Amino acid sequence: MHYLFGDPPLRCKIDSMNWRVKVIGHWICSCPLIGPPLYRVLQERVVHSVIRADEQFIGYAGLAISHLNALQRNGAHAASGSVFYELGAGWDLIIPLTMWAMGVERQILADVARLARPEVWQKYT
Repeated sequence: MHYLFGDPPLRCKIDSMNWRVKVIGHWICSCPLIGPPLYRVLQERVVHSVIRADEQFIGYAGLAISHLNALQRNGAHAASGSVFYELGAGWDLIIPLTMWAMGVERQILADVARLARPEVWQKYT
């Protein structure tokens, strides 16, 4: 697959991931009182996935553009008249905001938790 802005944005090292630790961590973070704040701290301080580096930001925006280009190449209707669904919208909403900037006027965004926060977007401006 060709990406408009270089390499794919996801640099996941699945081989080195300890899935048991990840499952236990998600189980702890699902506790109602301590879960959401703990999850946010882990994402900010351990995983470093709340505020993305410029290269990652550009990579995710490029991925959104690649999706739109693929739809147009395969005869999809104009983006402005379509409804897009984003499952796992995340903290920063890079892909939905890029889609909007490219003419997608209607989107449905979903995530298991309310992760998106205005202070995250302000760090990108």
